[in-house]
Amino acid sequence: MTGARLLAEARAAGVTVRLEGGKVRLSAAAAPPAELLARLRRHRAELLGLLRREGCQRCGTPVSWRGPGGITFADGTVMHVRCYEEAELARFRAGAR
Repeated sequence: MTGARLLAEARAAGVTVRLEGGKVRLSAAAAPPAELLARLRRHRAELLGLLRREGCQRCGTPVSWRGPGGITFADGTVMHVRCYEEAELARFRAGAR
């Protein structure tokens, strides 16, 4: 599992994952499953890279800023332009079904 997928899973479970003081911080209205917390701890370094805008939130690989390589979102995460387009196409296809 990539950090990007884990981050999406955490958000779907109601867990807010953010960068605070150079550290990954979690918050949630209700206690998240222990198994999810354990996986978040194991992948802390990868999550840190994503939150620092170093990795694509879809594929997890670094985003190059030397050209039109990425899109920055309001939550501070980034995505490759190609990954963004693929995600949007998948979303449209799912909505059409």
